[in-house]
Amino acid sequence: APLPAAAAAASDDDGADDDDDFDDGGSGGDVEDDDDGEYPPSDPTARSVLVVELLKDAKVALTLADIRDELDFDVAGDEEVMERLRGNARVDVLEGEGAAGAEAGGPLLRYRPRQVAHDVVSLLAAVDAGRGVPEEDLRDTYSGAADDLARLVRAGRVVAVKNKEVGGRVFFPRGRAFLTRVSGTLEARRGSDTLGTGALDLTREMRRGEAIGLGDAPVADLSADLARWHRVGSTVSARDQPERAKAPPSVSSNKDLSDKNRYDQDFGEGEIPLDRPAEVALSGRAVRHGCTKDVKELWLRTAALVPQTDAELVRKLLEAQLVDTASSRKLKRITPGGAKGRKRRRGGAGEGAAGGAPRARSRPMRETNLHLKGTAQYDGVMGDA
Repeated sequence: APLPAAAAAASDDDGADDDDDFDDGGSGGDVEDDDDGEYPPSDPTARSVLVVELLKDAKVALTLADIRDELDFDVAGDEEVMERLRGNARVDVLEGEGAAGAEAGGPLLRYRPRQVAHDVVSLLAAVDAGRGVPEEDLRDTYSGAADDLARLVRAGRVVAVKNKEVGGRVFFPRGRAFLTRVSGTLEARRGSDTLGTGALDLTREMRRGEAIGLGDAPVADLSADLARWHRVGSTVSARDQPERAKAPPSVSSNKDLSDKNRYDQDFGEGEIPLDRPAEVALSGRAVRHGCTKDVKELWLRTAALVPQTDAELVRKLLEAQLVDTASSRKLKRITPGGAKGRKRRRGGAGEGAAGGAPRARSRPMRETNLHLKGTAQYDGVMGDA
């Protein structure tokens, strides 16, 4: 629904300015081009760029000696580069941190990612806490974050949306998942890349590339839950898997993958191919995200037939003899919030002045029990009123 638009406008969740990863710390100049291709570059900003790129890839703190060994130039005595690194919002310069720094006779340098995570649990928490987190910010958090992101996407724990404006993907929280059981009792041996279905042909319920979970019982541990999720296999007989045959980032699809694909594994009566060997054995039920393929196709075929106006709805109900003419006059379309929702839409913020609180309606009182008038009890009650 609104996710693609939100992804296009997604920004950093930490509220920080969108500084470039290779901020030169206020030098006021751009990186100069080295026409002669010299190495190391003569421009100190270009040298600092190389250091930041190294720190970003390493994902751990490095000594100045580590940097020298990797880049073949010494930054220990290069004050211009060190000044830029100390002023870079994406670099931590840890002075005198630990034995490694002391032995090297200088500080430790570490890349500071925009998001904070150290494992798959905290990675998922970073997505759930955000309003759209760029993939690059998540991949930079720790070694193995890219693989954990792929596991979260495969299982449908997050929503990955392509950012059409700047490229890459933006990750959004999934929220509560809607899971349904796949028909039949399924069998899978640990290490097998095929799910046995007996005599069932589940092509009417699943598509290639869709997510399928082995077992229908809830799994509290995140890593164990991710291990049971697969995609229905879509590998083709080619050296490189073409884009048209790759599983989509979504866990459920409205159409099949390309007709040009020639798959390595059969999908039909008796078996479901898996995208990787099963990490858990199964003899029981499996689950998928959302409605099965046949139910979804039924909805797509009939969605255009749903009446769009109250008058059209009443006409169709009368034609089907589901209501009579008298009762049709009392029909009202169900709306979000019921009668209160309709009043809010008609009256805006309230039924009184614009934007004000609803006003109580006063009605004239009608006296009753007049035969008691003149008695002490009647006069006492009316006096209190």
